[in-house]
Amino acid sequence: MKHKELRKIGNSAGYRLNKQGICQGYTLGWMESMLVDEGQIFDARLDRIRKYKSSLKKDIAAAKENVKSKKYGLLADDWQVFDIMAFYERIELYHMPMEHYPGFFTKPIYQGNIDEISRIASSESILKAGGLNTVFSYSYIFTLDELEDYLEALRNILSSFQVSEDLKNTGIIISDSTHLAGVIFNHENGQWSWFMDIDDEYCQIASTKELVHSKLGFSGQIEFVPPLDEIPQKGKIYIGKKNGTLAYLQRLPLADRVLEEIDPDKLKSIPGFPVSLLSNDEPLDVEQIKPFLSQILNILSCKRHTLHTRYLPLNIKVITLNQNSARDDWRKKLAVLHNYQPITEDIAQRCGIGSLLQMAACHGDVGVVRSLLQYSDLDVNAGNRMFAALTIAAQNGHLEVVQALLQRADVDVNHRESDGATALIIASQLGHFEIVKTLLNDPDIKVTIPLHNGLTALSTAASYGHLDAVCALLPYFDVNVASNEGATPLVLAARGGYTEVVIELLKIPGIDVNVQHSSGATALYFAAQNGHSGVVRALLNHPDINVKIPINDHCTTAISIATLKGHHDIVETLSNHSVIGAYQPRHNRLTL
Repeated sequence: MKHKELRKIGNSAGYRLNKQGICQGYTLGWMESMLVDEGQIFDARLDRIRKYKSSLKKDIAAAKENVKSKKYGLLADDWQVFDIMAFYERIELYHMPMEHYPGFFTKPIYQGNIDEISRIASSESILKAGGLNTVFSYSYIFTLDELEDYLEALRNILSSFQVSEDLKNTGIIISDSTHLAGVIFNHENGQWSWFMDIDDEYCQIASTKELVHSKLGFSGQIEFVPPLDEIPQKGKIYIGKKNGTLAYLQRLPLADRVLEEIDPDKLKSIPGFPVSLLSNDEPLDVEQIKPFLSQILNILSCKRHTLHTRYLPLNIKVITLNQNSARDDWRKKLAVLHNYQPITEDIAQRCGIGSLLQMAACHGDVGVVRSLLQYSDLDVNAGNRMFAALTIAAQNGHLEVVQALLQRADVDVNHRESDGATALIIASQLGHFEIVKTLLNDPDIKVTIPLHNGLTALSTAASYGHLDAVCALLPYFDVNVASNEGATPLVLAARGGYTEVVIELLKIPGIDVNVQHSSGATALYFAAQNGHSGVVRALLNHPDINVKIPINDHCTTAISIATLKGHHDIVETLSNHSVIGAYQPRHNRLTL
């Protein structure tokens, strides 16, 4: 069952599986099953998902109702549905852990915190084994030959480990900037045994060469296709027409597909090239273009899209079980791979889909980051289809990487991504308080830069309930600063139910406690609508609160929406407020 279908089924059942994919949660779920010899259970679960896919949402509701009613007890079908629910919940936790902080997690967490997520998300069998444990993580930018050498060195070290019967498999995660794949190493025969990429069926592998060149590699094959619309086969380049000009399509190793125009000026510089191909909407004439294939490949090689010039920025992790008593010894022996190859200036300048600096910043490899930063010509602010390194480090909570990057005089601490986000805004949104403090101490920081939608660092911290970040940011802002939709920090904190943040904001002189969002809703209205009784009480304690403000011309107020939503405690609190009085809406829809 492929990536797109699995995500579609999960979304139909109400799970929040974003369009970037579910590769991490799915692959780690598969890896867990292989580590505890439950591969057949994983396969059976996929069969059940196929069975229930058209009615999953209805079946989940029915199973939950059976639990509530206890009329029949749990039926076999109910257990199967609950197993599917656990499968998708694990995917969501591994893929979007920040959506569950606060909640399941007691501190800000990101995808790379596999061990911590495992304590909540893993299967019962894995939890009995203590959860997952990452014993090695390293980022590097490889050619295919270098990757083969590196993975062979890793295989040799893993082969030297003596393991018990219940630890016969070890997991390897290989990830680039947008995707990851899983590999299983079998200690009984000292070889790789299985490969998993959610975009393909998982399969057995027999050697490092097969793993690299067949599963992760790039064949260099060229195909000509009239439309460039389909997902291409891994490792091939497709050349065709797109928007009336010549373009190429490629599905890179691990990564999503790349679709780009071929530089028309460079094509025109090829002697005898049929320039008419670049200016009309006629289908591609393959015979016309074949004589110029080698020159076209030379153009693509400048973008590192041929066999010998491909650079792959990757992170490689080794995963075992917490019950592995030798895991500290494994760490020491695997650490030799951190010194696989000195990071020279040439390596620092390599670039694929992203750079080594960005990959190291993502995974917190501060040693690699420091090695790269010694080269003055390195562009520390480059995006290369990803966030800049500082933004990435701030997003993933890697304080030491942020500190190292800020030592470079040419780092742009105010670098903005495509949506206007800065490192400070992202760290504030995700609650990485130490990073927020570090950024605020930088002499060049511009604290009040907003996103394109008008939200600021203060707004995002308030909207996610990060009290420490809010307190640190408040001295730099007008507390009533609003987004393009009129959302102030108070409105956002009230809507999210963050009582402590609301109380802190209400201490600021001049705060507009009755400001209205573009929808007409006030902080009090949002709190009443969403059932946040603590926020309602905090707002009612402010002397300027006006409880009668209606939503635009609909005449719906905080007390009426609380009644409609069934929040009876809030209705009572509002009714007892000294200035509420009686509420009589138009059309006699509701009388309190």
